[in-house]
Amino acid sequence: MTPQEAVVELRSGALNGQIDGELVEHFIALLEREGHTFAQEADFETELEFERRARQMAAPRSGD
Repeated sequence: MTPQEAVVELRSGALNGQIDGELVEHFIALLEREGHTFAQEADFETELEFERRARQMAAPRSGD
């Protein structure tokens, strides 16, 4: 799927109420500003580790 086709699909989902239209438009603006390939260099293992740490920090501690 091309980036243009993806944008059409996202907007279609927003119009149908499947996903948040405001969020879709913010995401599309990000793609237009940063370019359609901005996330291709993402280090997903680093991102996953960050998410794990964030969840650990957000979890209630025993005794609190």
